[in-house]
Amino acid sequence: MAETIKVSNTAHSGVAVITVERNHGDNNIVIIPGANLEISIGDVKEAKRKGLLGEKVMACQFEANPEATLYAMEQAKALGLITILDPSPAPIPGSPFLPLLRRFLVASTIVCPNETEAAVLTGIPAPDFEGKCPLEIAETALPWLLHILKAGVLYPLITLGAKGVVGLLPKSEGESTRATDVTLFQSDMVGSSKAIFHIRCPSHTGIVDTTGAGDCFAGSLAFYMARYPGLTIVEKLRRSVWIASRSVLKHGTQISFCGRHELPQELFDDAEFTWPK
Repeated sequence: MAETIKVSNTAHSGVAVITVERNHGDNNIVIIPGANLEISIGDVKEAKRKGLLGEKVMACQFEANPEATLYAMEQAKALGLITILDPSPAPIPGSPFLPLLRRFLVASTIVCPNETEAAVLTGIPAPDFEGKCPLEIAETALPWLLHILKAGVLYPLITLGAKGVVGLLPKSEGESTRATDVTLFQSDMVGSSKAIFHIRCPSHTGIVDTTGAGDCFAGSLAFYMARYPGLTIVEKLRRSVWIASRSVLKHGTQISFCGRHELPQELFDDAEFTWPK
C-alpha cells in the first residue's frame, strides 16, 4: 500500500480552516491545498499503469490539482467507471477549475453540488428555499438540474442540507418506491421518461456542526454505487441522505462520520430501507 502514497518534500499537507456558527452549526471553510496541488497527470498515468485507477467508482472534488483531477475523471469514465463530482469548493472567478468546468461535467456520471455551488456551476442565482414544500423545492431547483443535465451529466443532484436532496432522474428508478421520504414530480420540461425526485432529510434536534455533511453524503453515495448495483439510484440516495444526516450531531468532519457498526443493519440489506423509529 505504501507505494500508492506520494510524499511531498516541498509542501505541507492540505488543510482547511473551518468556522462554525454557534446556533445552527452552519460553517465557512477556507481551504489551503498545499501538497494536493502537486498531484500530477503523471501520477494518474502511473496509477493507471499499476491498475490503481479504480474498478467501479471514482469520486473527486475541487481540492487538488485541476488538470490532474480532470485527467483522472476523464480516464475513469473512458474505462467505464461511475464518476462522481462533488464540486467543492465552488469554482468562483479566478479558480483554476472554472475554465475546465464544462469538461468536468461531461466527465461526470453524478454531480452533487450544494446550493452555493449549483449557482456558480450554472450561473443561475440561488433562490430562497425557506418554507417551501417538496413540490416547491423541486420546481425551484429544476432550472439548475436541467442545466447540469444538458451539460452531459447522467444523474444531476442538488444537496439542500436539512431540506434534503433533489435529483432529475429516470422515472423508472423510483416510481415504485413505497418510502414516505421520497416525492416524485413530473414536468413537461423533463419529458416522460424522467422525473424530479425530492428525498427528504430526517429532522434532528441537537445539531452541532454541519461541516462535512456533504462529504459524508458523497462518500456514502459512492459506497452504494460501488457495492449495491441492484438498488435503484433513488434508494441509494435515500440511504446516503440518512447517513449524512447523522454526521451533523457531532463536531468535526471525518470524526463525525458514523462507522458501519454504528449504523442500522437495514442500510446494508437489499430490501427498501425504513427509517428507524
